[in-house]
Amino acid sequence: MAAIRSRNVNVTSISTHRGVAFLSHRAQLQGSQIRRGGAAAAIRECGTGAEAVVLIHDGVVHSAVWDDVWPAFCRQFHTIRYDRRGFGRSPATTTWHSETDDLSAVLRRAGVTRANPYDVTHSDRILRPKPALPRLREIRAPTLVLVGDADIPDVHAHAGAIEAGIPGARRIVIRGVGHLMYLEKPDEFARTVLGFIEANPR
Repeated sequence: MAAIRSRNVNVTSISTHRGVAFLSHRAQLQGSQIRRGGAAAAIRECGTGAEAVVLIHDGVVHSAVWDDVWPAFCRQFHTIRYDRRGFGRSPATTTWHSETDDLSAVLRRAGVTRANPYDVTHSDRILRPKPALPRLREIRAPTLVLVGDADIPDVHAHAGAIEAGIPGARRIVIRGVGHLMYLEKPDEFARTVLGFIEANPR
């Protein structure tokens, strides 16, 4: 999970671009789908806050992993989550695509007008390719790096590199959890992330 923040958006840890068609309906939990180049991304929204938070799932799960923390974020923010291509209700793509472009399309579909998708990544990708490492210092958004104390050594190494590379980044180790802390300790996860957002107004 990763985050970007602006007056209109706080983005936490994706889908698209030109020629997007929308299929939507409204309910207590808004649902919609964006389509580009034969691929679609399923989106869910809730909340009416002036700022937005986007929850981006890991590479082994889909957006349902946010179910336990969803209410806490929805109470304070316009909250958005979506299934990345090939996960959940979003079919896999057969062509090359940019996850940053996909995220940009999700933000546009949700009416978020100010954000910097360049700052968005996931900790298992931020170190690849290696030339990206020096560019971490270009990130100026307040950055919180969460890692579970029971997670694997590679993840701790990545978290350390991110904290060292991004100016002012803060790393917090959550005790008694592994990689999916928002499933294992959802209340602590929500409290920590929301507290960080509130402490870093923009």
